[in-house]
Amino acid sequence: MTNLNKLTIMVVAGYALLLTGCATTKQLNEVRAIAEQAQADAQAASVKSDEALIIANDANVKIDNMFKKAMLK
Repeated sequence: MTNLNKLTIMVVAGYALLLTGCATTKQLNEVRAIAEQAQADAQAASVKSDEALIIANDANVKIDNMFKKAMLK
């Protein structure tokens, strides 16, 4: 778990404590589950972003090649 993820969990748990005064173990587990789901969603988004970047880079290479061919004619 990265420091950012730990910080996220701590912030969410701290916020829950401020709202309720004292959080029960059940409440903390719920907050942890929400934070873990958010982490999983962020990781999935990162993977999709990486895939999109690869596709965009491939498209740029193809466009550059087409432009070079057009310039040679």
